[in-house]
Amino acid sequence: MQPSRCPHPRRAGAGFTLVELLVVIAIIGVLVALLLPAVQAAREAARRAQCTNQLKQLGLACHNFHDSFNSIPAVDLADAYAPWAVFLLPYIEQTAQANNWDMRKRYYEQAANAGSQLKVLNCPTRPQGLRDKTKGQSRTYTTSLTGPPGYSDYAACEGTNPGVVLPDTEQFDGAFRRSFAPILTCPPNPPVQQTSWANSGGCAADGGVFDSWQLLSNFRVFSDGLTATLMIGEMHVAVKSEASGPVWNGDYQSQYRRYAGHKGTQDPVTLRWATELGLVTDPELYGGSDWNLRFGSQHPGICSFALADGSVRAISNTINIDTLHRLSVRADGAVVGDY
Repeated sequence: MQPSRCPHPRRAGAGFTLVELLVVIAIIGVLVALLLPAVQAAREAARRAQCTNQLKQLGLACHNFHDSFNSIPAVDLADAYAPWAVFLLPYIEQTAQANNWDMRKRYYEQAANAGSQLKVLNCPTRPQGLRDKTKGQSRTYTTSLTGPPGYSDYAACEGTNPGVVLPDTEQFDGAFRRSFAPILTCPPNPPVQQTSWANSGGCAADGGVFDSWQLLSNFRVFSDGLTATLMIGEMHVAVKSEASGPVWNGDYQSQYRRYAGHKGTQDPVTLRWATELGLVTDPELYGGSDWNLRFGSQHPGICSFALADGSVRAISNTINIDTLHRLSVRADGAVVGDY
């Protein structure tokens, strides 16, 4: 009788134990948590660089326009007429779209191909929110959309005085001003000739944009210096708002122009001004009396501007209100200082 053989002991499996697997997962989780902020920061840096480049293009376009017409564009020609972005189209490689625009017609009368959604007008960091719902078109008195599409994340700096009293030219104290029309042809018949800001209120322009409309912001009036004057910047757009845009409609002034600084009287105790329009620090701000008057961005802590000299500067959201005021005004004679 042969002796029974003892079975060979089973070889241990080569796989991980549950404890080892959990340790590996925990290590991977820690590494991802450490790397994710760096990846997000790198992506934001790339988006911010793209935003800076786009503002640079818009600033240079203003200079090229100035070379041609001895003025930067008007912030708009009149209510419902062309705003500043229309004038820059030939200088940002959009001549075809510019040729589709009729300066003698209001936004609501323009062909659909007179507008489009241009990449150069959109900050890549800004969430689209509900804006794609309207595509930057205007709403009529009903709920329907009308007019050429397109919205913008950038606004012209009109200075420090929202709610200006027409036709006082000096109250438009920023880089951009409204057009001034020496002759407007208005009802009743016979036509009435008047001299005022081109706030036509139903009037039709008598002539083309460069014969009856006057463009007033020649660089010679920037007595504070081009390096110390804000020109175009990122405007605060509430993510919850679908009314962001339209950039092509001169009826929607709050969608293509912004203000910065202070106005009114200063309290001798608190040193606060009656109206202060600082940079928006909360990118989610929505509502209140001035959220659609102020500059602001989705970039953490800063808001980018094209200055009148063509350079681009990232300005801290917490900049002193007096410094911001001086940057916003083209000719107050005050020294800006470091910021």
